[in-house]
Amino acid sequence: MVNITKEQKEYLSKYIDNLDDLISKEDEDELLLAIDDEFLNHLDKFDEPTKIGLKLERIRDQLYNQN
Repeated sequence: MVNITKEQKEYLSKYIDNLDDLISKEDEDELLLAIDDEFLNHLDKFDEPTKIGLKLERIRDQLYNQN
């Protein structure tokens, strides 16, 4: 099971439909890839991350370190 805080889970649940399934897996890799995929949806026209993209990236980095 992926180690995730309540705040991280609440935020990610807005963007990742199968979040609970990904959290319940032994390995965090699929969750990190799902966050990466969602991150790509939050780039501006210059391919720079939006505020949402930056938050997703921050949470992804935190989850990587937590697990």
